[in-house]
Amino acid sequence: MAKKSILFPVDKFNGSIPHYLNFDKENGEYKIEQIQNELDSINNKSRPSYYATDDQWRDHLLSMLREITRYEWKEANPFLTTLKIVGYSKGRSAANFDLEAVNNKSTTYTVFMVDIIDLITKNTLVNGEITGYWLPIKRGANYGIKFLGKTI
Repeated sequence: MAKKSILFPVDKFNGSIPHYLNFDKENGEYKIEQIQNELDSINNKSRPSYYATDDQWRDHLLSMLREITRYEWKEANPFLTTLKIVGYSKGRSAANFDLEAVNNKSTTYTVFMVDIIDLITKNTLVNGEITGYWLPIKRGANYGIKFLGKTI
């Protein structure tokens, strides 16, 4: 049986890979269908009681729809870029480093701490920057990238 390839969410607007999403491609498609059905049939009876008006409920649904459709799902392919370490973050179960593309500061990526150790000890960073090939990876429910090297 062939192993199912993992798809990665890529922001359509800036090319970033988010650290975490609470949905995958299939689940996102299902949510889109549910939201569209709900939008088609908004009325007082279908609206959760904590939304005072149908307009508030509609705004919430449209916001969810924008978030889900913001990403396109792609297979993991190596890409060449220069990234700079700009910070760190800590989730519930992982510590990560935040990197941004030098040529486009709105494009950000996460590198898991276990991968940053190899990156720092085995490669040369100049002013916190490194150029090379990167590969999207998934650990548990989290997305990130891993440095492959200056050449592949």
